[in-house]
Amino acid sequence: MRERSESHIKTLEQHRGLASQKPAHYHQAVLWHNEQLQSENRELRQGFKAGANIIQLPF
Repeated sequence: MRERSESHIKTLEQHRGLASQKPAHYHQAVLWHNEQLQSENRELRQGFKAGANIIQLPF
């Protein structure tokens, strides 16, 4: 979790730097970041689903 937060902070700092560049580059960076977040979201959902399945198993 901490590593993800540090990565997110670095990404936000990169966005700040890109905002001062050409809009097309900034737009591409935002799209890339969006794809990364969607991928992370899918991974988290899969993990939560697996955890929910474990909890519901009879002991």
